[in-house]
Amino acid sequence: QFASSLTAFVIQRYRDAKKLRTTEARLDAAIGGTGIGLWESGVDDHCRWSEKWCERFDIDPCDGPDRLQHWMERMHPEDLGSYLTADADAVRGLVDRYAVEYRILTRAGEWRWVHERGAVTERDANGRARRFVGVCFDIDEQKKLEAALHKAEDRYDLAINAAQLPIWEYDVA
Repeated sequence: QFASSLTAFVIQRYRDAKKLRTTEARLDAAIGGTGIGLWESGVDDHCRWSEKWCERFDIDPCDGPDRLQHWMERMHPEDLGSYLTADADAVRGLVDRYAVEYRILTRAGEWRWVHERGAVTERDANGRARRFVGVCFDIDEQKKLEAALHKAEDRYDLAINAAQLPIWEYDVA
């Protein structure tokens, strides 16, 4: 009976390990195919990043003690306030999810735009966040396109105002 129980236990552990490997392979494929960066962190200074995303985005993951401080040191000073507000609201329990956009300094010394979404997964008895999970998206190209569009709109407005010509639109429908 002991041998039978032990065999059943070993078989179940093997199946669980196989299922975990398959799940991890799917997650790795999703990260690679979408360009999403996954992370998790907690008040115990444990932080884990998807390393492939960090490599592709040319940043160092902030692991270990003072990880949040190291991450904030890489943020553009103009974007730090919105990040701190979003983080503080989640920590204090005002929100369970947040989204924020900011620029981060790469290893090459360039600023790149990131869209981060985070969610609280665990709170203490007082309602303060203990664990977070989240995703980061590289939105640098989108931000460059938005800036180019605003520049073109500004030029259009300048040309129209300088020419002092009337502008009209006609909607056929």
